[in-house]
Amino acid sequence: MIALCGSLVFFNRESDGPVSQAQTTEAPPAMRRMVYWVALAFVPSALMIAVTTHITTDVAAAPFLWVLPLSLYLISFILVFSQRSYISQATWMKAQPVLLALIVLTLALDIRTWLMIDVGLHLLTFFVTAMICHGLIAATRPQASHLTRFYFCMSLGGVLGGIFSGLIAPNIFSWIAEYPVLIVAAALARPGSSLPKAKEIGLAIGFIVLVLLVSLPGYREGFTLLPTANWIVWAAVLLLVAGALLLSASPLRLAVLFAAAFIVTRAYPPNVRHLETVRSFFGVHKIEVTEDGRFRVLRHGMELHGAQRLTTDDGKPVTGRPVLSTYYHPDSPIAEAIDAVQDKKKGPVRIAVIGLGGGSIACLAKPQDRLDYYEIDADVIRIAKDPKRFTFLRDCKPDTNITLGDARLTLANATEARYDLIIVDAFSSDSIPVHLLTREALRIYLSRLNPDGIIVAHISNNHLDLSGVVAATAASEGLLARIYDEDEKPNLDPMIKFSTVMVLARNDNDLGLLQDWDVEKPAPGQAPWSDDFSNLLGPLIAKMKKDSE
Repeated sequence: MIALCGSLVFFNRESDGPVSQAQTTEAPPAMRRMVYWVALAFVPSALMIAVTTHITTDVAAAPFLWVLPLSLYLISFILVFSQRSYISQATWMKAQPVLLALIVLTLALDIRTWLMIDVGLHLLTFFVTAMICHGLIAATRPQASHLTRFYFCMSLGGVLGGIFSGLIAPNIFSWIAEYPVLIVAAALARPGSSLPKAKEIGLAIGFIVLVLLVSLPGYREGFTLLPTANWIVWAAVLLLVAGALLLSASPLRLAVLFAAAFIVTRAYPPNVRHLETVRSFFGVHKIEVTEDGRFRVLRHGMELHGAQRLTTDDGKPVTGRPVLSTYYHPDSPIAEAIDAVQDKKKGPVRIAVIGLGGGSIACLAKPQDRLDYYEIDADVIRIAKDPKRFTFLRDCKPDTNITLGDARLTLANATEARYDLIIVDAFSSDSIPVHLLTREALRIYLSRLNPDGIIVAHISNNHLDLSGVVAATAASEGLLARIYDEDEKPNLDPMIKFSTVMVLARNDNDLGLLQDWDVEKPAPGQAPWSDDFSNLLGPLIAKMKKDSE
């Protein structure tokens, strides 16, 4: 229909009425100007998708997070084309270099702070960039007679930006390279201006002096303003911010500075000897060897999904059965839950695990046990099966069965399967897929559970406290809930991670040795999650309250 309307207008142009003289005083936009509009529209559109991907990877793919970058994107159009100017373009221009520098460091060094700060920083930087790019577009729009061409160029840039981040980048990059690329592009999109003013030079020099103070060994121990343990990170922050202020007047130099930071940290990743990335529809998987060479680890986003010890503390290669660590160490809640089921059954145990990771749980099963993995990502399966990367499956349970697909669908289709233990351990970076914790999901698990079987849910999360939600959903299906929130304690193995795990059962007798776990009751007013209702704000607020106690 749009094409039909366009053709009608195109073929009836000669029948239009006379054009006023005021509309013809400006020459048609040159090709260079049109390309400029397309480029300026491209950056915010592509950046919006990259920011959305980044902030939803570590929390959850939730609509309230999807809508934030989109809302800011649309608001920027409203503001720049409004006749009233609430904040001047010069203010956005001054704020952007510092914000971009902070984003560069968080991405390059994998820095993570509090959720609100992380999300707020990325959204603010995106919004400021959108205001600058869209503001430049609005400031250079032509007279009314050429607005059709102007809006077409602006729309074309938006479409191309979406195609780049949504379709092209996932297929040409093995990691989320589009975000750093677009940060550099945002710096290039700044208009050139005069040399830095005296205040900016003075502020930059002050940052550099502060970096030197923090870096000098003689001053570091007594310097109380910055955390001494993170002095290298703080030095990098201050130095890059100072450089951004000094180079803010030159878009090209600023872009080169940011590109150099990304290239150096990509070529020489901090605390990592070797870095391999595998990108799939579900995110980026990093296979790393730690700086000391003792561990090979699997990460999705920033979160560990498994680690295998390569050498002993004295540098000798590890042979034989893999040594377990991360969330699956021998004293972990997941290990304790598997032990409890094995003790109760006094024979072969059939275990289903939703989420493969590196395959660590295979080494918690006994040779006579039956282990079925349900994994949605084919690349994760290839990584776990590759003995050059991880050997948990090969050395512990070579007969493990792995089913590819969404666990709810594949479990529902496994009509003959019956399990003594179902473990829900499906992480996407630091988030747990919501659809695996709903009432409908629990009903599927229960339909595949033996009469005395139990369900174990790994709910460790940096940003969400899911215990109340899981307890409420379990109660709605008539299940008991117990929780083991593992206390952090000093340990000699740096790869030991402490987890929060819940067990759901039909009655107390099914819990076996897990009856001493703490009883977890639904949070007051907490509604069970279903396929029609889920609310991540509640667990988010609960986590913030818990951390503040």
